[in-house]
Parts: sequence; C-alpha cells; structure tokens
Amino acid sequence: MAGAGAARRQWVPAALLSLALFGVLGVFFGGGVLAQPLAAQGRSITWAALFRQGPPVSPRAAQVAAAAQEYPPLPGVTSVAIGATGFDSYWMNPFLMGLQRTAGSGQFATYGLPHKEPLRAEALLKRFPDRVRFIATDPEGARVIRDLLTRRPELAGRVTLVTLPGVE
Repeated sequence: MAGAGAARRQWVPAALLSLALFGVLGVFFGGGVLAQPLAAQGRSITWAALFRQGPPVSPRAAQVAAAAQEYPPLPGVTSVAIGATGFDSYWMNPFLMGLQRTAGSGQFATYGLPHKEPLRAEALLKRFPDRVRFIATDPEGARVIRDLLTRRPELAGRVTLVTLPGVE
C-alpha cells in the first residue's frame, strides 16, 4: 500500500511538467489549447499566432490613449471605446479602462459579448443597466451608436456618445 502512494506522488509532478511543456510548445508551434481560432476582421488567427506576433499595434491604440485624457472618468458613468468592429472594441476597452483605472466597473464591456457591431453594443446595454459613455474611435463606431439611439430613444437618458477629434 505504501508503495502505491509513493508511485502516485512521483507520477503527479511528471504529469504537471508534461502539461506545462505541451503548453509552451503550443505557443511556439500553434498546437493545443492555444490553437483555438479567433475571427479578427475577416481573417482567422489563433491565440498562438497572436502571441508570436506580439501585442496588437494599431493607430487606434494612440486614439484610445488620447480618449483617456480627453474624456476622464465620471462618477457613475462607464466609458466604453467603440470602433468599426466589435473585435476592435474588444482590444481597446481593456486599454482604455486600464488608463482610466476603471477596469473593475467596466469588465462587462469586454468579456462575453458578440464580436460584431451593433450586436455588441446592444448586448452590452442589456447586460449593464447603468449610464454608459461610448467613445467612438472611428466614424463607423459613432454611426452604430447614433443608429441605436435612433431605434431606441429610451436609451438617451443613460447613453451618451462622444467622438475623438477627427471622427464625425
């Protein structure tokens, strides 16, 4: 009996080491859990490929940084960046909320939502009943919110839209 327990204790670290090794190799060779496909702006990419490419570089990242300065956080209002696609918003919101130090109140705007607009904005507003300030980083993002407010005028009391300089 005592021998069986010792053998089991030796097996557990070996199994954990094997899992860790496969995970690391998955990042570099695109296998395993990290190979789950993501749909990004009409292309298919994996988490492993994103890791190898490094952080996403976008001129909009600079715009979001400007938005954090231009539109500081307001008490009782959550700021949400909105771009041409829901995938853009997915990348921009954690960045914006990190700069504004509002990640705790704004995590609802990032996770578990569709990656297509206007479905993303509508799902966000259904999930979150408080006031939301959308910061449009491009004309398409502004159009999505304007159309939403036109279709649902009852949202006007809790939804505001601001645009970055140069966005109409």
